[in-house]
Amino acid sequence: MAELLIKAVDATHADPAKDAHGCYKRGHVVDVRPDGFPWGAEEHPDTASHRRFVLVKVPGVDADKARDLLTQPRRSSMVFEAPGGRGLITHRRRFALHWDALPAAVAAALKTTRVATVPWTVLRDHVRDQIAGTTLAGHEF
Repeated sequence: MAELLIKAVDATHADPAKDAHGCYKRGHVVDVRPDGFPWGAEEHPDTASHRRFVLVKVPGVDADKARDLLTQPRRSSMVFEAPGGRGLITHRRRFALHWDALPAAVAAALKTTRVATVPWTVLRDHVRDQIAGTTLAGHEF
């Protein structure tokens, strides 16, 4: 089983360029580890003094393969023209959990306990490829 550490709130920076490409945003998968990984006190929802992360457990998915969700966008694929012709990456991660479309039971678990166990066949429909603008529906690990 893979455990996905997911950002629950937007991190921000006063500099718009750093905010866009250097800060994790809500839904970004921050880390992927195998089942039972000893998360740090500030990461694990049971011990964290803040509510910055949630933990999604995905049965039947190998953590090494699920690390594909940590892909950072290539500079050329996620840029826009900024003043002075400088391109900026507009996302820190290529893939993000689409919170607003989660099944009610999953959303409720993440809101209350900050942990949910979700089959990949359900979760993949709510993970968006921010470059293609599509979900990972049909994708297998």
